[in-house]
Amino acid sequence: MAATDDPADGSKVYVTRDHGQHWTYTGSVGFLLAGLQLLADNRTLIALADEAAASDLYLSGDGGRTFATKVTSVPGSAELTRSVTGGFVLTSKITARFAANGQDWAPVRLPPITV
Repeated sequence: MAATDDPADGSKVYVTRDHGQHWTYTGSVGFLLAGLQLLADNRTLIALADEAAASDLYLSGDGGRTFATKVTSVPGSAELTRSVTGGFVLTSKITARFAANGQDWAPVRLPPITV
């Protein structure tokens, strides 16, 4: 399974189970998606809701129809990416968090910024 958001409406989620040959609309998540990733179990999606004040991560265990479980949050706008080890990294301008499985998040120490 893979998932993506609609570029024209960032709250709509689409999933595919045939490597992108066909996409199915699963619904609108109720918030603007800034990132969408599939966890290693190939069933659970993790979505980044990016707001000005905070960025929250939510899990969906039903293929993207609902995102109910909030797993972590960071202040400000953030970015959700895959790490080279296969885990996930959530970064904002002032903090970062890491999760190997997408569910158990821990703070990451950022290097000092020099100008």
